[in-house]
Amino acid sequence: MNILRLQTQDLFSYESLDLSLANRGLVLVEGQNLDDEGLDSNASGKTTIFRSLTWILYDETLSKQRGDEVIRWSPIEQKYIVGNTCGVCELDVDGQRVEVRRHRKHTQQKNLLQLFVDGNEVTGSTNRDTQKRVNEILHLDATAFLNVVMYPQRSQGFASGTDAEQKAILERVLCMERFSEAQARMKSRQQQYTQTIDKTKVYLNSQRERIQDAETTLRSLEDRETAWVDGRAQRIAEAKARVAQLMATPATIDASLAEKIQEKSQQVANLAKTQEMANSAERSLLTKQHRRTILRGEIRALQDTIVELGEEPKKPEFSSDRYAKQVAACEKDLQRHEFDLVHAKDDVARLRKAVELRDTTDTCENCGQVLTEDAKTHLFGNLSEELQIAEMKFDSLSGMQSTFTIGLTSAQSGYDQAIEYEGWQVTEKQNLRVADSIRDKEYQLAPLDAEIAELENILATAREMAQDASQAQDELAHLKELEASQRAAHELWRRDIEQAEATLVREEQSQSPHADLISSERVKLGKLKSDSEKRQAYLHEFESELPYIDYWVRGFGNTGVKSLLFETAIPFLNERANEYLQVLCGSHATVEFSSQTELASGEKREKFNVKVRYAHGSRDENGISGGELQRADLAVLFALGDLSSSRALAPVKLRLLDEPFDNLDGVGKERVVQLLEHHIAPRVGTLLVMSHDADLQSMFSETITVTKSGGVSRLAS
Repeated sequence: MNILRLQTQDLFSYESLDLSLANRGLVLVEGQNLDDEGLDSNASGKTTIFRSLTWILYDETLSKQRGDEVIRWSPIEQKYIVGNTCGVCELDVDGQRVEVRRHRKHTQQKNLLQLFVDGNEVTGSTNRDTQKRVNEILHLDATAFLNVVMYPQRSQGFASGTDAEQKAILERVLCMERFSEAQARMKSRQQQYTQTIDKTKVYLNSQRERIQDAETTLRSLEDRETAWVDGRAQRIAEAKARVAQLMATPATIDASLAEKIQEKSQQVANLAKTQEMANSAERSLLTKQHRRTILRGEIRALQDTIVELGEEPKKPEFSSDRYAKQVAACEKDLQRHEFDLVHAKDDVARLRKAVELRDTTDTCENCGQVLTEDAKTHLFGNLSEELQIAEMKFDSLSGMQSTFTIGLTSAQSGYDQAIEYEGWQVTEKQNLRVADSIRDKEYQLAPLDAEIAELENILATAREMAQDASQAQDELAHLKELEASQRAAHELWRRDIEQAEATLVREEQSQSPHADLISSERVKLGKLKSDSEKRQAYLHEFESELPYIDYWVRGFGNTGVKSLLFETAIPFLNERANEYLQVLCGSHATVEFSSQTELASGEKREKFNVKVRYAHGSRDENGISGGELQRADLAVLFALGDLSSSRALAPVKLRLLDEPFDNLDGVGKERVVQLLEHHIAPRVGTLLVMSHDADLQSMFSETITVTKSGGVSRLAS
């Protein structure tokens, strides 16, 4: 790593600083404080070059100034010159052009730290991120940089530090932080593996418990499944037995009931017709009975009018008038009889025609409906009876024709005798007429009795039929009730059959309520076992790898690679430090680096230590003079620088020495300059030596003068 240029603006005491640091060899930096001549070169700003460099690169200063204290203070204006404070350091790191810019209360950049590599800005999101990138590029942190690159004024020196401080500096010089980081990573990994192993073991124990629980649950579900299957088989058998039982004892409906119900229904339906027939017969019967009563009364009345004549007297001789009247009366009776006969004959003809019309009429002329006998009787009346009566009347009248003729003849023949016998003959004729009337009425009475008897038979039959129909109605109700009962029983049986068959189908098609649970539990158990096996393999892998991690934790530790590096670095340090000390002190002084110390018991323990020995003086740095210690620190410092250059990823081509000649006599100063010029400068490229000793100017080929005036430091070559 070659530091090329240092530039600042309003930083510390410099208003503007621009210093090239690339391969300048050995350079003396002297100072002149014009603000206070009593201070000579002190406080002129020489060391501020060092402070500016460390502030830019690490935000660190030798005097531990912080924050706004780095801003240039104007003693004239009595204030900080705020707004332009910044510093720029240009470097060449492994062929890359690196530029670090740091600002403080800058008008534009505020307090920003910027980083550029080959002209490209790689500034982080925060100053902390950017600083981390700077450290990674430089391969040195602030402490290592100060100890390797700088030798500050009145520094305690490496040889005077504690073993822990010395070891820490040496570790930084050897870039051992990478091993510490590697060890930290391995420790972190070791911790992660250990935690993972512990967690995995806990998890596996938990998994074993979960597997046991799952197996218990699965066994329980399988037992329930077995019980369910057995129960299902039993329920199916019971359902089949129930179906078979119902099929063996069906509830049937008597087929003959329908015929019986139809028959009884017909009988009940005929009840109305029978009742109508009975009513009609009863009305006709009453009419004819009334007629018979009248006829019988008339006969009895006529019989009461017959006069007993005794023996027939000798036919007397009547007057002609009397016989004339008799003849006239007979003629009149004959005419009336003939008139009645004609009318009777017309009635018979009319009734016969009506009967013929009734017999030939089959349908109603109004509605076209087929006429039954009852309908014909209702429409035409009882023509047969009327015809019979008319025929009887006609026959009777026909039979009486001769009687009237004989009477007339007898009257005509006895016309003469009638006159004498008129009284007797009139009575006799009257009796004869009454007798004729009685005969006529008795003739009418005979068929009427027959009709009444027939109507009485019809009425009796109708009443019997009505009684039978009423009984049939009761039987019909009973038959319907029986049929309804059988149908209800059959419906109940049918429903039982359907329910039993549905139960059987449902049981046969039923799915186990545990099948899905068993399947799910088996899947769960399989996953648990699979996961447990994977975790067991995972655990085995981690447990197998953990010893290797433990090995590298130790390997990256103090007893591993670090110890090896120390062991290999110590001979180099001893060689270089004694080489430089030989130049500075001659052969009577030696430096010894060691990584172990021997206890009183003879046991050896890891402990870094640096011992400076003088042949004629003390064997401990605490007992030697300041000049001797100064030379030893310089020798150690330069040895560390060489070690850094030989081991570091990017060795620094710069050394900055601040007042390294303090406590040295003239010979010591000459030897230091000789060492710097012939041994150190060729190796580091640029070596700046800050000193206020005026006697040294003749020993340096190049000098830079820092002057301070008005509180402002400036460079003058």
